[in-house]
Amino acid sequence: NADRPRETAEIVLFPMQRGLPSAALEFADAAREMINAVFGAQSRHQTCINAARALGVSDDTVSRILGRETRKIEAELLFRCLGMYQARFGKPFAFGGGVGVAIVTTGGAQ
Repeated sequence: NADRPRETAEIVLFPMQRGLPSAALEFADAAREMINAVFGAQSRHQTCINAARALGVSDDTVSRILGRETRKIEAELLFRCLGMYQARFGKPFAFGGGVGVAIVTTGGAQ
């Protein structure tokens, strides 16, 4: 499909049509970094509680991510972390090799 031009909204919506929000992705390290940056507190326990409340997950889930006890997280959780990171810092999150990933809103997307 790369031979035809696509509108931005179509590109942004494409992964969602493939079921990405329910996929488990190996981005636990990125989620850990975002959680620490956005919700970091004086203790790991308090960080877990703060993040769990804001992200709508259990503090045990956050604890496993922070403790590197899991490699895969739900894509929906990753996107929530990314959205909160962007809201706080106003910039994309730089994954591993410095590739900036951001959530963008496009006009006319349905």
